[in-house]
Amino acid sequence: MIYYIAFVLIYIGIILFIRPTPNSFRDKPISIKENFLAIKGSLILGTLLLSIHLFVSDFTFLEINRDIFYLLALNNYENNYLLIFQFFTHIFIHLNLMHLVGNVFMLGLFSAYERRVGVRRFLVVFIVSGLFFGLSIFFYNEKIFNAGASGAIFGIGAAFFTDEKNLTHKDWIYAVFLFIFLATIISFSDYFDMQKIKNINFDIDYIGHALGALGALIYTRLFRVKQ
Repeated sequence: MIYYIAFVLIYIGIILFIRPTPNSFRDKPISIKENFLAIKGSLILGTLLLSIHLFVSDFTFLEINRDIFYLLALNNYENNYLLIFQFFTHIFIHLNLMHLVGNVFMLGLFSAYERRVGVRRFLVVFIVSGLFFGLSIFFYNEKIFNAGASGAIFGIGAAFFTDEKNLTHKDWIYAVFLFIFLATIISFSDYFDMQKIKNINFDIDYIGHALGALGALIYTRLFRVKQ
């Protein structure tokens, strides 16, 4: 519980109290309240991810309960009757503290995207990217479990750079190929050799990250941002 409280306070403190600098020395910095309203989606989502991990780790806040992991993680096992349910739940669970903190940190970093487009679009891009990330299970022959918000956050990162009303079709196509290229280059690197987490080995799903970015790029192109 102490770890949980500490990380929640650190997360909220960093993204709430570090505010954008004014455009001019004559302008006053935005208030804490104004800053909260501008990034409330990031604050709520980051706190939610931390809180969910507290519950699913049996309140240790270190490693997820294996039985809960098997229930909520997305998998391509035969006769998986929870598949549709897991397409949503897998976005919100993380194997251990390291996995969680890395994603929450990146989420706070991309709160800058929420400042530009608003909380509703920010959250929709997060969910759409997370769902596209889950499609990666169909690209593997071996049996796998898929979990974590990294694909959704990777999609937010893609949207941060491309979600512009005046982005041309040519530039959008360039962006799609760029993110596919980056994911391909990374995939040729050695997978991170993570330690066993209660008999669970895990690697980074590069295909899922590419699909998460693609989902964000498709959504933001079909539903243009209003500026």
